[in-house]
Amino acid sequence: MNEPVRYEGNKWEYANTNYWPASGTLAFYAYGNSANLTQPENTAESSTEFTYTVPSATSAQDDLLVAIPIPEQVCTTAVTLNFQHLLSRVGFKLTTTTESTEALPISVTIKSLVLNGEFYESGIVDIKKSTDGKPRIELAEGATRSVPAYSLFDTPVDGGSYSFVTASPGSTATDIFANTLVKNDVSTSYEDDSDRFMMLIPGGIVKSATVEYQLPGQTSSQTVTGTLTDEITLGAGLAYEFIIHLSTDVMEFSGTVTEWGDAE
Repeated sequence: MNEPVRYEGNKWEYANTNYWPASGTLAFYAYGNSANLTQPENTAESSTEFTYTVPSATSAQDDLLVAIPIPEQVCTTAVTLNFQHLLSRVGFKLTTTTESTEALPISVTIKSLVLNGEFYESGIVDIKKSTDGKPRIELAEGATRSVPAYSLFDTPVDGGSYSFVTASPGSTATDIFANTLVKNDVSTSYEDDSDRFMMLIPGGIVKSATVEYQLPGQTSSQTVTGTLTDEITLGAGLAYEFIIHLSTDVMEFSGTVTEWGDAE
């Protein structure tokens, strides 16, 4: 029971020997290992129920994958597990324009980007349960949207601050992610965008985004809030891309939603 399995070298690997029973049937339940899953207290070691808690730091927010349950059956061949995304994926892009909305290459530094709304902090996953054949994350009885905001950039554990520095995106949307660390007046740049997505619990409501940015030649930054015309309620397994339209003195905020795609 509870055997960790990893996909390595184009095949699934596990450490110990595992045996099929000589007779009888088996049901299969599986989930992607996540640091944010905790079992209820006083449960059996093989519990299939977990509580998922959204970390405040984007870098710690995991993609929560749960397989469609396979009912009890006699197993004589390989078992195929089809995984589903249970959370809502949220990303951000940037475009820059002139005051007349014509494309203009403006180098910009984004020092802070905060998604505002009403979000759920945690949910319950029972991987034996599914709706229309698909697993789901449920809210605890009486759960409220208690989280007012999530920040895209983490707080460095050893001081300093993260920011996003882009070289002239123009009208082509550019992915926003923390690509610069400033510490003791020293800037370190990197291109790792693996932490650019928030992973949030479905049912949360997106209302606006607050952006702190600085344009070339400015000695101080500006902070503005862009509000969506229509609030967006996050759906499970959907990918949201919020676009910051930034000019020399105006910031606009809009959003699109697409199917997330199959889990790999």
